[in-house]
Amino acid sequence: MAILWLASFPKSGNTWLRAFLANYLANQSEPIPLETLRSFGYSDAHVWPYERIAGKLKADLNEAEVLRLRPQVHQYFANSRPEHVLVKTHFAMANAGGVDTITRKVTHGAICVVRNPWDVAMSYADHYGTSIADAVTALAQPSLTIRANDTNIRQYLGSWSDHVSSWHSVAWLKRLTIRYEDMISKPTETFAQVVRFMGLPLDLERLGRAITFSSFRMLQEQEVRDGFAEKSQHAERFFRSGQAGGWRREMPPDLARKIARDHAQVLRALEYAGAEG
Repeated sequence: MAILWLASFPKSGNTWLRAFLANYLANQSEPIPLETLRSFGYSDAHVWPYERIAGKLKADLNEAEVLRLRPQVHQYFANSRPEHVLVKTHFAMANAGGVDTITRKVTHGAICVVRNPWDVAMSYADHYGTSIADAVTALAQPSLTIRANDTNIRQYLGSWSDHVSSWHSVAWLKRLTIRYEDMISKPTETFAQVVRFMGLPLDLERLGRAITFSSFRMLQEQEVRDGFAEKSQHAERFFRSGQAGGWRREMPPDLARKIARDHAQVLRALEYAGAEG
């Protein structure tokens, strides 16, 4: 069929969304184990589909070759299931090396998760093992990428503002945008929007169970008990706090004001408050 992208800047709630969807789709009486999340969709950063299509190991592919493989990888995802397939991405919707990072002809739509950049910066610093100041600088960097490693290709992000704008400035894209803060403060309403957008039957009992099974407390308990492959080597845990506004306790005021200046236009568009409230 086609791809339904689960798109976000890193540390904005993408994994939380995936956990909810896995639990809603599975509709079981117990939470879905974290290790099985991958069975409910794909990630366009994992190296294995690029290696499979190229017939080469990643070590034998240069970055330009990897980028040229993206349309074929996306076609492979789209062809893999008879229904729309979920694909997680942290890529900005852009052009890299002459290749569109998101392939339009196999795209059904996107669920975009956004989170205020003050909290993103705090979580980004913890996940990637940087200082808060370096994280704030990174979020304003137009050339920001996530470096390739043994399991993932390089991911092209751009600044936080560039990333968010890229997914919201495309007229042809069928899109639902949800805010991380609303996932916390009004989960029933927010996740019901997701279910409706996907064209799934909305069952309130099933919805409530999926919300409970994918709550941050539940995800943290699962990670403590079973571990989680997506945890960074720099961080103590992947599911850090799941709060909104935690930056106020830890971020120096000058850095908070810098974020407000760096991303003023997009912050206004998303109706986020400024650094002073």
